Amino acid sequence: MPHPRVEQEACPRILRRSPEVLLEGRDLVRGYGPQRVLRGIDLEIREGDRAALIGRNGAGKTTLLRVLSRLLHLEEGVLQYRDSGTSVLLISDSSTLVPKWNALQCARFLGGADPAIDRAVIQEEFERFGVSKFADQPVGTYSLGMGRRLMFALSALLKPNILLLDEPFLGLDAASIAVAISYLEKLSPSQAMVLATHHPVQAIELCDLVLRLVDGHLYSEGRVQDINAMDVVTTTPHILVQALREAGIEADRLSQRRYRVTTTNSMGRTLELLSSSGCEILGVEPVVSTEP
Repeated sequence: MPHPRVEQEACPRILRRSPEVLLEGRDLVRGYGPQRVLRGIDLEIREGDRAALIGRNGAGKTTLLRVLSRLLHLEEGVLQYRDSGTSVLLISDSSTLVPKWNALQCARFLGGADPAIDRAVIQEEFERFGVSKFADQPVGTYSLGMGRRLMFALSALLKPNILLLDEPFLGLDAASIAVAISYLEKLSPSQAMVLATHHPVQAIELCDLVLRLVDGHLYSEGRVQDINAMDVVTTTPHILVQALREAGIEADRLSQRRYRVTTTNSMGRTLELLSSSGCEILGVEPVVSTEP
């Protein structure tokens, strides 16, 4: 039986405008025990890519990012990088770092003791992301938010070719999220980014393309600018309906908690409107226009 989403592009090349392929994966398979989580994924990551990776809890987003960052080995398939110097950094938490090291030691190690990264530059980035006040502590003692801030600072210092982000805003306060988003918005055109997050506003505003993991397969949902509707799951449907009605935005009820929202405005701004109205959003799924 064909997969129900087989009509979509099952081998997404994340964005096609850049000529330089940084990473190519073919038939990627990974599981845990008898359970297959990734079931033959194909993808290319190129310079300048900005992709949002979405999928339900347990879909395999974290597994895919850890495979791409070489933190998990493949059971089957081929993963090729542009060359041996292609750098990949995964922002998740500090669990990928040596627990007994402090922030400066981590920066020195990941930078290969690069003399171009002097202490003043390191301290500048530590200050920007709010790391300085706990930089001398072993990273094994960090909270979730402290680990995220350190990983953002390390990314700014190391400038990886491919930046992978797994729920990078978890544990961060509003000010820290703003600093992180500002950094991501200014990534170099030569860098690629894949962002997995439950924060749909940030995903839509930061990315050009939406990718979805379904049953271990990866599909392209199209470019963000082609998204003309989204299915919103909420625990406060009465607030959603009222906020959208006041804004003149259409919403069709699909089930008790799920509504299809259609608007010509930015989806990010629509989600911001819902959030500011007190609407509690559990999930968002983009609906891409099929019109030519």
